[in-house]
Amino acid sequence: MKIKQQIELAKPFWPAVFIDRVVDKNLASLVVFLLNVVGFAFFAAFLLIFILKRIAVEGGEGGVLAERLVNNLSSLTPLINGLFFMLLPVLVIIFVARTFYRSYAYLDLQIAEGGNSSPCTFEAAYLLLEPPSMDPVLAMLSTPLGAVVYYRLGLSGNEVLGFLKNRKSAMSLGEIEMGDVGVITFEKLARLIILADKEFSIFLSSRKITTEDFLGAVAWVEQASNQRRNRKRWWSRSSLGRIPGIGKDWSYGETPTLWKYGIKIERTPYYLDAANILTVRKNEVEELEKILIRVRGANSIIVGETEEDTMGIVAGLNRMIATGRAMPEIEDKEIYILNHEAIISATKEKTAFESKLTHAFAEAIRAGNIILVIKDLPSFLASSTQIGADAVSILDMFFASPNIHVIATANTGSFHSSIENNQALMRHFEKILLKTVSGGGLISYLRNEALRIESETHVVFLYQAISEAAQSAERYFFGSDLEDKASDLLIEAAANAKSLKTRIVTRDDIMKLVEVKTGVPRETSSESGDSKVLLNLEKTLSERIIGQKEAVRAIASAMRRARAGITNPKRPMGSFLFLGPTGVGKTETTKVLADSFFGGEGSIIRLDMSEYRTQDALDRLIGNFDLGKPGVLTSALRDRPYGVLLLDEFEKTSKEVIDLFLQVLDEGMFSDMSGRKVSARNLIIIATSNAGSDTIWRIVKDRGAGDLNKDEILKDIIDQGIFKPELLNRFDGVIVFHPLQREELTKIADIMMRKFNKRLDSKGLEIKITPELINALVEKGTDPTFGARPMNRAIQDKVETMVADKILSGLAVPGTKIVFTPEEIEAVRS
Repeated sequence: MKIKQQIELAKPFWPAVFIDRVVDKNLASLVVFLLNVVGFAFFAAFLLIFILKRIAVEGGEGGVLAERLVNNLSSLTPLINGLFFMLLPVLVIIFVARTFYRSYAYLDLQIAEGGNSSPCTFEAAYLLLEPPSMDPVLAMLSTPLGAVVYYRLGLSGNEVLGFLKNRKSAMSLGEIEMGDVGVITFEKLARLIILADKEFSIFLSSRKITTEDFLGAVAWVEQASNQRRNRKRWWSRSSLGRIPGIGKDWSYGETPTLWKYGIKIERTPYYLDAANILTVRKNEVEELEKILIRVRGANSIIVGETEEDTMGIVAGLNRMIATGRAMPEIEDKEIYILNHEAIISATKEKTAFESKLTHAFAEAIRAGNIILVIKDLPSFLASSTQIGADAVSILDMFFASPNIHVIATANTGSFHSSIENNQALMRHFEKILLKTVSGGGLISYLRNEALRIESETHVVFLYQAISEAAQSAERYFFGSDLEDKASDLLIEAAANAKSLKTRIVTRDDIMKLVEVKTGVPRETSSESGDSKVLLNLEKTLSERIIGQKEAVRAIASAMRRARAGITNPKRPMGSFLFLGPTGVGKTETTKVLADSFFGGEGSIIRLDMSEYRTQDALDRLIGNFDLGKPGVLTSALRDRPYGVLLLDEFEKTSKEVIDLFLQVLDEGMFSDMSGRKVSARNLIIIATSNAGSDTIWRIVKDRGAGDLNKDEILKDIIDQGIFKPELLNRFDGVIVFHPLQREELTKIADIMMRKFNKRLDSKGLEIKITPELINALVEKGTDPTFGARPMNRAIQDKVETMVADKILSGLAVPGTKIVFTPEEIEAVRS
């Protein structure tokens, strides 16, 4: 089936589409506004004269004054009356015309209100009613929504027309194939166009616009259009249903105790964001509604990371009630938050507390329209226990009553520790466990936020900026208040745009802002500094990592894949297992990566895994809830979520810790002692191990360093039970470092001496680096077991000591070039 065969579905909207095409909406709105103002002015004058005449007839002092005013206005009265009655039919005609237009433009909303689905939306009808022979890209540009979509993507009309002018293969809108898509929306038609028109897709890609960006912008613009139409449709059942009935709540009882020790949720800060909550967490709010309309067991406990999350669901439900969208069973309910802290503070002892608490619940039952919220239920129970009261026993009969609804909230950690296993309490509550907002829900929230920020700041967000804010918040600002962090990015980007006197916020603006906040390079274009680092990573690594060409190549390739954005964003930035003997460059490679990507070795979080082999190793890393001790790993990652995590001697840790890192490497996150999520997605994780060193030495001895076979080494490690295949497969790369040869040790000695010279430069000194000195260091610092590490000790013990003696004796003063004598070189060698 082709698009042109669906035109019949759009014909019911044709009158409204025709009016939109021939009438300039902005001009029409201005004319109607001016006519309404003039009409109101004439009506006010007409009404004033009429009232004055009535007062004049009644006589008295007021009548005399009114008669005088009427006489003064007598010359203008015929003109005012004439103009008013001339203008009145014009206003009536405009009203009838607008009603005629809306009867067609809102036809799909009217059908939906009746419980049915319109086969086509008004926005889609615009596109379907374009000539079937028209180019689909031009057809979109010709519709009001399509023009806004291109604008939201940062494309000008001239750019689109330029593409059409240079198009190589012609296309027509009507010939595009479409299957059974259900209700035809503008977004579905746009999806068909982008999938069918490969040339247009390539054009968008050349402007750094992905297919997801295009369809996301379409969905945003269509959603905004629907919201505007629903707001203007004041006569709809849902709009009229929001008008409160007169005396509707007179039949409900009073609750003086709740008035004193409770507060309506709409008077709290939680309610300020209720509209957005319904967008982001609509499913959870509707789940709460379904629980509360049950005949029995109509109580719920909401479990989430923060109080804002859990109370936000309650606020969302109240918003549904206030706007007339709640189920009939709860449409008249009022939601009160019980201030249990105030009750305890006022009563101070068990008997008075129990009496006051019982009164509050009894009043709520008698009133008949109360939903009672116990905020932070674990805290409430703990506080009541401190004064000797058993709140669960006191409230048991109220929880079981069908005449009251109770909503409790709890954070994840305290729920698992003190509520979940309390069967006497949990039998009265249905649990709603809140998950972190992400993906489509977060983008929907940001769409609304962007429109709000635009109205306040008069800047414009491109859709790519919203998409980038959602992705960046999810990856770099992981946590429970993800919506706020993503929204803050938009707010700050808008403020930056205003300060720079620009009108548009782009994806690059968000990326630069994230880079400033995190220190993690976000720009990956070919001109960016980060890309230059990646493209030259082999060279950078080779300058400091000597003799490990295969390792350097494997690491550079893996890091380029990660930074180019083609790897899984829900895993760490990069993860490597470095295998090899001691002193061959494993730790130095880690330092180079930290320097290259995070600006210095200070970004390295180092854990000696040999310290985590005991039974309490896992608790020491992620924390122990019973002892209230935070974990070393969780604290480190929360303090420094961006950088390099170095796991030294990884093979020596316990099985439980390895299982933890199986999850970290696979999902990029783990849970701490209280169940809160900790992100490791902004880390390069490097585990070092001497596992397989014996095999490496044997192969080098038998066949030479050039014949190292990684598969053979890994098989030996697996056979020995050191690491399991599922762990090795989780790493982006398992890198084998081979033992260093004399030529490579010579280069390392030269590099180390140059580093020492840099330190001496601040004192105005320099050592003359000669082949004899380097050879002496190699002979002194060569140890097959410890690689290049003895070299560093040789420089410290011999060279640095000699230089220190020369400085203290006055033989080396600023400006001196220190030359070691043959005797001194021999002393280095000895």
